[in-house]
Amino acid sequence: LQLIGSRPAPPELRHALYQRCRPQLDDEGMRVHRLLPLAPLAPPELAGDVLQAILAIGRDDDRARLLTAVTPRLAPAQLGALLPLAAQFAEPYPFQALLAAVVARLPAAWLPEALRLVHARAGVLLPPTALAAVMARWDDLTAVAGVDAEAELVLTLEAFARGGSAFLLAALRVLLPRLAHVDGGLPGRLADELVARES
Repeated sequence: LQLIGSRPAPPELRHALYQRCRPQLDDEGMRVHRLLPLAPLAPPELAGDVLQAILAIGRDDDRARLLTAVTPRLAPAQLGALLPLAAQFAEPYPFQALLAAVVARLPAAWLPEALRLVHARAGVLLPPTALAAVMARWDDLTAVAGVDAEAELVLTLEAFARGGSAFLLAALRVLLPRLAHVDGGLPGRLADELVARES
């Protein structure tokens, strides 16, 4: 199943395999082991069925791993519903893995919400892979009505600065390519703040 799921295969074969094995997802003992190979085989119209089976799993790390695997099968309109699920994960790794997978195909209107989730966890995100995923969609984010590019950068840096210098510097490495295109002297103000912190 994993081999077929990882290679190009006719949709009919993938669908038939999923339907044949689907009853195993109702068995709690089999669910975690079967979902990982089955999720990529599910046709898009059955992705919601897979999602419900995943949400019935109790362990955070298993649930996050499987949600990350099924995310590419979901329609973009379904991805916004995964943002609150990502916020429920207590550990940084599953949170970042799922958020990065969701953000890659998330409709632009949801990107500000994704960035807010990053801000809320900034003090534990090292390295900040979730921030990098959102910044990869920077042009889409700043095209959303009402989004102020400079304000978003300031809020992001302030959130990471609360975690300490290591978190601020990690965020700066991600944000520097964006800072070069922001007007208003923001890079100079950030440089002054860094000097003040280090002194």
